[in-house]
Amino acid sequence: MIGVLRSTVDVPFRDGGTYTTIPQFTAEYHTANQVLVEHVAAFAQSTGATPGQVALA
Repeated sequence: MIGVLRSTVDVPFRDGGTYTTIPQFTAEYHTANQVLVEHVAAFAQSTGATPGQVALA
């Protein structure tokens, strides 16, 4: 996850990138963030929406 809600691509952080300075997007929070991504994806599927649509709603 690169700091945005998505479930289809897992891109590693680059050293010195903007997201590496934000605590919520560090590697140690990855597991918790992934749980949220999976929850949103399941909800989206149950409503016929995409995860992006749910995130924006």
